[in-house]
Amino acid sequence: ATQLAAITVFFAALDAAAASLQAPPQWAVFALFFGMSLRSRLFSPLDNSRPDLEKATKGEATGGFNDRVMPSWTPPGVTFPIMWVLIVAPLRAASSMLVWEQTGHLCD
Repeated sequence: ATQLAAITVFFAALDAAAASLQAPPQWAVFALFFGMSLRSRLFSPLDNSRPDLEKATKGEATGGFNDRVMPSWTPPGVTFPIMWVLIVAPLRAASSMLVWEQTGHLCD
């Protein structure tokens, strides 16, 4: 709840600043949402806890990635950050920018 409140306050402050000035350019809005997409771990309302390293080294179940049985067609782990930066983050930023263009503000 605290993280969502912080995001709301941040967006409300940006809206207030944009209202007193001219509308920010599209590239600035895209850059804002792209940065937030890359840093979404900070703004995620979901549980971001990591598996216990001590348990993992002892071979106990940690609820982490290595405890899962993955299918043979699963891509290697290095694929995720590359695809996130090249595909997912720009798509999230572009779609957020389109919503911003239609509404004219970040926080309602």
